[in-house]
Amino acid sequence: MVLIILKLTPSGALLSVLTMLKVGGGILHTRDMILQIYGDDARAETALATCVAANGNFLVSKAYELIRPHYAKIRWAKAIWNPNIILKHSFIATVAAQGRLPTVDNLNRRGLLLANWCVLCKKAMETHAHLFFHCEFAATL
Repeated sequence: MVLIILKLTPSGALLSVLTMLKVGGGILHTRDMILQIYGDDARAETALATCVAANGNFLVSKAYELIRPHYAKIRWAKAIWNPNIILKHSFIATVAAQGRLPTVDNLNRRGLLLANWCVLCKKAMETHAHLFFHCEFAATL
């Protein structure tokens, strides 16, 4: 459910927009989120003004673009997700590049307490960097 409240001046100029999105039992206030992102009222109001179409309609899609996280474009994806590469290898390379492999340090952060040493060489903490670059045993594979 989306509730949009527009405050206009008598001449019809946009003063402020409050968009409330009903999400999982809570209400997110888009204006407050935009204030956090842009810092001050003037910059936030300028950003919100871009959400109004020429005919005066509020565009929820534009407001969503203002508050959603924007990630950098992944340049290596086409090289990894290639029809000539086995899907399992593509998946593991993607998860490794995102730092989400179930290494001991990641599992410890998620609450699963394990002894924090490399299962291959037993000489250092098991991290992505250790497994792929520093582990003597992995280097021999």
